[in-house]
Amino acid sequence: MKRLFIAINLIGLAGCAYPTKSIDQGANQGHFRISDAPLGTSIMIDGRDAGVRTAAKFDLISVDAGRHRLEETIGGRVLLNAEYMIDAGSTVEVRTPK
Repeated sequence: MKRLFIAINLIGLAGCAYPTKSIDQGANQGHFRISDAPLGTSIMIDGRDAGVRTAAKFDLISVDAGRHRLEETIGGRVLLNAEYMIDAGSTVEVRTPK
């Protein structure tokens, strides 16, 4: 009886060990690639501060798929203010006007 109880519990637990569906993390996200912004450029996405461009920062910025407004400013001067459509899994290259 005790062995039967253990066997039934082990079979039941074995079914819980494997996921029933897979989830792709980040599957509904895309990216902005900021490549030409001068160092010190402030980046805003949808009115929220995304930080300041440094030599090691902002190669890629992850965002949810959908429509986004990106603004770049430096020293109070607007360099870029544009709306972009980001598809899931895509990367949009943003080139700052010179």
